[in-house]
Amino acid sequence: MIKDLEYEHAEGEQDCGGDCEDKRDKGKAEKFMKLYRSNQLPAEVVYMWDIESRKAPSERKFKTNLVNNLFSRLDDGTFKICTDSNQFKQWRRVYERHLATDKKTSMPEGVMLHSHFHGDRSAMEASLQSGEL
Repeated sequence: MIKDLEYEHAEGEQDCGGDCEDKRDKGKAEKFMKLYRSNQLPAEVVYMWDIESRKAPSERKFKTNLVNNLFSRLDDGTFKICTDSNQFKQWRRVYERHLATDKKTSMPEGVMLHSHFHGDRSAMEASLQSGEL
């Protein structure tokens, strides 16, 4: 079994014969799309698929790497999401860094009250209670 620096094969996983980087595993791709369409993938993976893949020099190659490294194929032919892999941890760091920058964008309460709610404090309180702000 081949070991990469970025991705270590899980115990009991079948090796892909060195073609992991070039060819998308059809079974893994089908499993990925099934989970993606049913909103069952971790938020980090969805972010990498939807946003970060567009920034890559080759979007197709990036997505192939994402699909192939996300799942491990067990001996019985089923797939398991590898959330403990180094690659997944790296995706989580990228996702958290993205969220951290979004959380820093804010404005003082008084500015928001007058710029968005035209001084209507009850409308602002109602938005806060409903979770819109």
